[in-house]
Amino acid sequence: MARINIDGEQNVEVSIKIPSQKTPKEQLEIMEAYTKAHMESGGLDKAQRELACLRTIYPALFRTIEEGDLIAGRLDFLPIGFGCVTSIGGVGHYCVFHKLREFKQMLSDPRDLARVDRLYDY
Repeated sequence: MARINIDGEQNVEVSIKIPSQKTPKEQLEIMEAYTKAHMESGGLDKAQRELACLRTIYPALFRTIEEGDLIAGRLDFLPIGFGCVTSIGGVGHYCVFHKLREFKQMLSDPRDLARVDRLYDY
């Protein structure tokens, strides 16, 4: 077996966080569409609800391919979405409330602030 040292900079735990490629308005629109799909699919079975939600955020979350990328598929992660939820041990719907509050500080239009409040309240 080859011996390699995988500790260090390539480790995801120590990687530098990169900001979203989307504008705050675009991020808000994606989170609203996702939340709307989640609300409206509440009566569906689990798999159908998941499909309805995922259709709203993919491919919208994919980042553009950057120079030096070897694999396509890098994602922007927003305060609301679907993904690995380590606190429950698997994949699921999530809202990271403190990140949603931080996101709100990126906006100044009172109408946009109210839109974030509606997402937070849901």
